[in-house]
Amino acid sequence: MSIFLSCICFLLTANIGLAADFLVADSGATGDGKTDDGPAIRKAVAAAVSAGEGSRVVFEKKTYRLDWSKSELYQISIVGAKNLVFEGNGAVLVNHPRK
Repeated sequence: MSIFLSCICFLLTANIGLAADFLVADSGATGDGKTDDGPAIRKAVAAAVSAGEGSRVVFEKKTYRLDWSKSELYQISIVGAKNLVFEGNGAVLVNHPRK
């Protein structure tokens, strides 16, 4: 009976995945409104998508700049995400600001 219960517990926890919080600041975003935070935000989003369902991309209440880039088709891509949460906390995203 003990082995059976251990196997059930393992199977239940194996499907939970690695869902976690991914702070954009931990990926290098400054939120100063001047620095291009696009690469750091994309890095945090990609990590959250890879971690699986229930992961969160967390912003501080700052201004994040997303400059135009010839190498990126989209500013942020969330293809393949399931139940991905963006926690904005009052953050401002400025897309392609004029210089």
